[in-house]
Amino acid sequence: MKNLMKRIWIVGMSAAIYALNMHPVLAEDISFRDIPTDFWGFSSIRWAVESKIVEGYSDDTFRPDQPVTGTEFIAMLIRCYQADSVKQEAAGSSDWSDAYVTYWSRLGWGVADQHPLSRGQAAIFAVNAAGKNYVMNDAIQYVLDHHIAEGKTSHSIDGFLQEDLLTRAEAVTFIQKLKESNMSLASKVVVPTITYTIKNMLTVELPASWEGKYEVESAISEDTAETFDFFNKDNREYGGLLFTIKIWPKERWEANEDLTGIVKISKIGEFGDQAVTISFPSDVNFSLDDANLKQQYQDMYEDIKNQNVIITILQP
Repeated sequence: MKNLMKRIWIVGMSAAIYALNMHPVLAEDISFRDIPTDFWGFSSIRWAVESKIVEGYSDDTFRPDQPVTGTEFIAMLIRCYQADSVKQEAAGSSDWSDAYVTYWSRLGWGVADQHPLSRGQAAIFAVNAAGKNYVMNDAIQYVLDHHIAEGKTSHSIDGFLQEDLLTRAEAVTFIQKLKESNMSLASKVVVPTITYTIKNMLTVELPASWEGKYEVESAISEDTAETFDFFNKDNREYGGLLFTIKIWPKERWEANEDLTGIVKISKIGEFGDQAVTISFPSDVNFSLDDANLKQQYQDMYEDIKNQNVIITILQP
């Protein structure tokens, strides 16, 4: 088995995918018709465009309120730190995001997918890139304390509104402040984990605190995909499902790819002629009457949300 190809940190997913209808083009100046000079993020947008960190659109707009996906955000961050070799590799790839995803995962920072990124997830990405390993609230406090980001309603964890989606204007402002803080990129601190291997194709690293609390069931689904369901054992009576990894024949996944707009499922990589996806339950899977069982499930789900569950896809 060769060295790992891709390391993917699971993040909470939004059910909707925001598609771009026009191809971005680099603007030579800040003359977007939807960004007046008195717009709150004007200077950050101008800085980001001039630094070739982000692009405008062919209709002369910037779309400041459009949500940013995880891969878009990490690409902006890597471009900010002038990773020329990554940018050159991305330019020569059929999928512009592959080089950024690989670089990001190589340093253990994790990778989101093409779903919109929340403000809380962006805070985690920022502290990951600084080499730290914080849960979401601690990550938010860190960026607030270091003036890397501000709250939306107040300068506090609650006022940060962590579940709100990160917009393009917020993203470039966030990254500019990161750069101005003199933060350097560093490998993330690794926490103790339990490693679960699936078919010599990929590994799933779980927090050490999950010992004795989880179980995995595999099956072949009607669509010929192989599924691996990860459960919270004590909540099995109530469902207990935390997430599902599914391995599809690539052509079957391509035929079902429109599911991403309906359920919480996303492709996270490929292994040869097979596609690997991750999905999350959309209904309650824990006891509503037993406070201890409810807390145990929610703690495990917080680990997923805080990117403490890692999938490593290996090379064939």
